[in-house]
Amino acid sequence: MKDLVPQFIIEQFIQGHFHGRFHAATLFVDISGFTATTNSFMQQGTEGGEAMADVMQAIFDPLVQAVYEQGGLITGFAGDAFTAVFPITPTLSKTPPAIQRALAAAVAMQQNLRDNPTRQTPYGEFRFSIKVGLAEGSVEWGIVGEPEFGEPGFADMAHLGEFTHAFYFRGSAIDGCTDAEQAARPGDTLLTNGLYLELAAHIEASAAGKFWRLTAVTDTLPAPQPAYTPPFDQGLLGTFIPGTILQQQVRGEFRHVTTLFLNLRDIYTHEQLAPFVQTIFKLIKTYGGYLNTIDFGDKGCTLLLFWGMPTSHENDIERVMNFVQDLSQQTQVTFRAGITYRLMYAGFVGAKQLRQEYSCYGRGVNLAARLMTTAPWGALWADEELMQRGQQQFHFTPQGHFSFKGFPELQPAYAYNGRREEANLHFHGRMIGRQVELAQMVEFVRPLQNGRFAGILIIQGEAGIGKSRLVDAFQRAPTWQQRFPQPPQWLHSQADEILRQALNPFRHLLHRYFQQVYGDTPVANQERFQRRLNALLHNPHIPPEKRDELRPKLTWARPFLGALIGLHMDNDLAPQMEGRAYFDNTLLALQTLIQAESTHRPLILHIADVHWLDETSWQCLRQLSRTLTNYPVAIILTTRNETTPAAMGLSEPTQTINLTSLSEAGLAELAMNLLGHPPSPRILKLLIERSDGNPFFAEQILLYLREQEFLQQDAPHLTAMLLPMDVRAILIARIDQLAQSVKEVVQRAAILGREFDIQLLSYLLRDMPDLHEKVYDAERASIWTAVNQLRY
Repeated sequence: MKDLVPQFIIEQFIQGHFHGRFHAATLFVDISGFTATTNSFMQQGTEGGEAMADVMQAIFDPLVQAVYEQGGLITGFAGDAFTAVFPITPTLSKTPPAIQRALAAAVAMQQNLRDNPTRQTPYGEFRFSIKVGLAEGSVEWGIVGEPEFGEPGFADMAHLGEFTHAFYFRGSAIDGCTDAEQAARPGDTLLTNGLYLELAAHIEASAAGKFWRLTAVTDTLPAPQPAYTPPFDQGLLGTFIPGTILQQQVRGEFRHVTTLFLNLRDIYTHEQLAPFVQTIFKLIKTYGGYLNTIDFGDKGCTLLLFWGMPTSHENDIERVMNFVQDLSQQTQVTFRAGITYRLMYAGFVGAKQLRQEYSCYGRGVNLAARLMTTAPWGALWADEELMQRGQQQFHFTPQGHFSFKGFPELQPAYAYNGRREEANLHFHGRMIGRQVELAQMVEFVRPLQNGRFAGILIIQGEAGIGKSRLVDAFQRAPTWQQRFPQPPQWLHSQADEILRQALNPFRHLLHRYFQQVYGDTPVANQERFQRRLNALLHNPHIPPEKRDELRPKLTWARPFLGALIGLHMDNDLAPQMEGRAYFDNTLLALQTLIQAESTHRPLILHIADVHWLDETSWQCLRQLSRTLTNYPVAIILTTRNETTPAAMGLSEPTQTINLTSLSEAGLAELAMNLLGHPPSPRILKLLIERSDGNPFFAEQILLYLREQEFLQQDAPHLTAMLLPMDVRAILIARIDQLAQSVKEVVQRAAILGREFDIQLLSYLLRDMPDLHEKVYDAERASIWTAVNQLRY
């Protein structure tokens, strides 16, 4: 069991105590040398992550042990640093023993690094040193999260095992040791003036500004005692740590992580902080994320959150941006934020048997902190990597380039200005190798010319295979649309991996159809709703007989359509109906709207990513497929799942297009289209091997090669290159969705290289039950493909 929460916090939580203070000696330790190590190991892929974990454990183990051997406890880690406290109990001695124990721990740490300053690794030798700050004073602690229920000693923990709480330590003692460390040089141990006066009879020290630099110890220090922390119940740990972290088997790896730093204005007390953190946890249940740290420092109260570790999703940037947007709307607290998207080390930091923390280390954390403190209050500033990946869905405004500590080059910053009402999907260049599929789509919509229902077209294929691009190319192709007096109108919607609420894609569709604006007043949005619906009711292009039939139905459907987008009409019938009756009438209202729109102009309804569709939306699609026979409507669905119309419960007519990998000729044409010249044989060979014919992966690899000026280099060098950031992110997100046991098989297989022998993998995992079934599960998830019966 990993000891990821201070024993002190667990004990207080069990007793029902959520806030308090005590007197303590404190130390803050900062380790120098990890930046160079991280930058070097980051280029080595999976092996680099394992090597980084080895080095971090070798460095941290003796330092953490020194704290616990002297009776201290580590309150938290911050990348390559940590804070420890040594509670002071009443004593008759002139110098409290806890102060001497804190000094003894600091001396042992410095001695360890002096004796072992370097670490030999497969990728070179790296040198490390530490700076230590020592202080004493008041330490305040708190536990925040779900409403603090029960009395001291309560046993009924309703949320035990669910990630709902966080903790913090603060106070003059922690501020003092942090300030001392920041004034120190590598190898220094600096003491605050108050602590120096306590220890003056036992040490020699020289003045260092307002601090004292330890030069010698003149007295006998307390001897180390055996260090031990009791095992904790999994449920207790799961209250403070997500279950995915408790189950994490990999000690460390390099991942693309979205880092969010929040700085809260005018939050000084436990009572002020608690409701804000409750809102944080409520939003985490919707958008994911890991609240890693709550800190009170010279910038006030700050919170550090991560997305993408230990589990990532392809839409982590969308998740975190929506998280911040909703947070600003659901709290009265003013905050500013910095957010980055970077490749960083994610793993366990600390000593395995005593105290660890699962966190991230890298430039992304540091840059997010700098952006946060530079942004004005009420603003969110993002780095360029995040802006590039989020600008299709969110508005960003350049703020200039800034000089930040720890960054030799100027860093651009972009202010977040809200969601886009309509996502901007930009596909550059010609679509390659899908002419047969385009022709199939043209044939699919032919019944619209005769005023009939075309049916449902299912386009399926893996992530990046080109489903959205095919639909976009079809919509923009002019030839087939010229057969109509007016080109068909399109209604686009998106199934949401995050918000799987009832009828969510249809809510999204109506929001755009009725021109609703996020953040606008309900009155303004209701005016736009009424204006658009009235225009349909009185559309002169609808045949009179259809208009007479549909007008009363649309009038009746008005409150149900409005309710789907959060608007409430006068004389709303909704409160008077039972749940099933209300749902059935809502489906009927959606059906009526689509029928009415198609009576004056053929309609194509496109819903993307239906592998995330909720059951109520499937019910709506099934009803539409049965009731649109005499209306010129075509429904296009895109999905990653390989399934049949019958499995979806859809009525005929239904067609399916399975998008497969591009051929060698298709990849060559794609490269020619992107680069402006034919690819060399070496580049084409690399593209075939690394992209597996996936057009998105191929494009990203080519762009990466061009940006890094690798296009003219030899194949042996290129075959060892890391995949581009966006490709790696998609692959890691796909792996993260696997069952933990299957994920472990994939991670072990990755060590064997791009191709692996099943017999060798079986030997490595000889104690794992049902290994062949797990290998098959990974094959079905498109993690690898079989070369033959014995090799993948």
